[in-house]
Amino acid sequence: MPVDKVKLQHKFGIISHNHRQSLLDRISAPASPNSKFIKAAPCEVSHDFINSYNNAETLDRTNLETKASQLLQRVKRRAGLQLGGSGKHVHIPRSWVELTLIARCKGPFRIEVLKVLYASLLSAAPSIDNIPSLFLSCETVVEWMKELGCSIPGTPWGDTHILTYNIAELCFWRVYYHALLHNLEGCESFLSDLSWHIENLSFVKKVYANYPDGELLLRLLEAIKEVVSEMFQKNKPLVETARISFMSPGLMHGLDFYQCVRNLIDSETSLGSLITCLSFLGTESFLNSVLVMKLLTIVCCKDYLALQIMQAAATGKLPISSENAEIVGISGSGIQGWNWIIATEFINMLVYTAIYGENQRKYKRSAIEAGIMASVKIDSEPVEGYGLLELVKLNSQGAFGLAVQYALQQGLSKLYQYLKNDPLRRSGAHVIWTALQTAKDSLGYRAIVGIGQTKWKCWAEVRSELAPDTKHFFEQMFDTLTEHYMPEAVSPTST
Repeated sequence: MPVDKVKLQHKFGIISHNHRQSLLDRISAPASPNSKFIKAAPCEVSHDFINSYNNAETLDRTNLETKASQLLQRVKRRAGLQLGGSGKHVHIPRSWVELTLIARCKGPFRIEVLKVLYASLLSAAPSIDNIPSLFLSCETVVEWMKELGCSIPGTPWGDTHILTYNIAELCFWRVYYHALLHNLEGCESFLSDLSWHIENLSFVKKVYANYPDGELLLRLLEAIKEVVSEMFQKNKPLVETARISFMSPGLMHGLDFYQCVRNLIDSETSLGSLITCLSFLGTESFLNSVLVMKLLTIVCCKDYLALQIMQAAATGKLPISSENAEIVGISGSGIQGWNWIIATEFINMLVYTAIYGENQRKYKRSAIEAGIMASVKIDSEPVEGYGLLELVKLNSQGAFGLAVQYALQQGLSKLYQYLKNDPLRRSGAHVIWTALQTAKDSLGYRAIVGIGQTKWKCWAEVRSELAPDTKHFFEQMFDTLTEHYMPEAVSPTST
């Protein structure tokens, strides 16, 4: 009678030593005949040290904390945070493995480790050489989430919950990036192990219950689970299934417009791609719909016209492309009728653009309060757009459900945290604070604002670890996808 081998795990969800060691050994194995992963050097962080650290008495802990801090500094150097993840001393796969190990140290030190791992995942180039350590990181963060336990209703998440959430999000988006580029050939064992770890996702609801963020993370993991399942089918060789394409028309048109903006081509000459992209938005898969919104967020930080078109789309006044009249996406209705996921991503877009738009004053003013937009005209008449303050007004009229209300309150909380400490921005901070107070009597207000504040604090601290001009993962992702799917430069006459 056959015996099924079951992976062993320590209590509280820590991956067993034997299983982790086998993963570490496979990091040096090639993924395919045409690609070789970087061979991992011996790991500097040992299980014995972690056990000693966690079991140490107060007197002994001081010396161990000094050593732990020194270890972390060396791992940070290997992660190349200030160099965009490149340099002779940089070894991303090894740094990720060591960070997942050293993060088992308990106490405040663990939060510092999680920040470094988050910063590295945010900034490191999405190289094929990192695939083995990426899968190890995915498996590890799943076990961390199981270890966190149930959240307490009505209370904001702490740093550990938020950093773990952010790490999980980046890990699994990186897996999807490699799936889009067909980079997972020869990774049967990695796909199999990851599939086992995310087979039952009920723990996500327990850890991140009560807030829409938890639902978004659950949907992300469920969608990646489907991708992994589709690529790894026990009855078929991976070579036959790995060429499944996860691209979609909306994402392709979005990449077309992204390339125009990136190449500094006048966006007015390529608006057809943006309008067509919006006509598909919300009709495609969860993964590609969210990716398009992330792509458009980056575009809107660079192109003012694109921002105002998105704000016009939120009002429902954007004309529908005649070429795609049967597919209207978000073009057919205002934000009140959008899927809540797209609506929350739009709010995130406005907040991010207000903070990081290239012409900060101009972008901030429009993202906060759009008003009548002279740049966007229909039948020669300027069109009204929706900024954050217009959304606050709509919310006070009962236009949004709980998930969109949550995103709006959290977005305003983040923006206020950004504005309040700068003397030159205090008037803007006052406006945002006043807007935020309109929801102070809503259910869970204090917890929602607390989560927004903690998210901004973690984000600001992680960004401080990186060089100011560092490209973040999603922009690197879209650069590579554009080069892969659209290698030819778009001409200025493109429509």
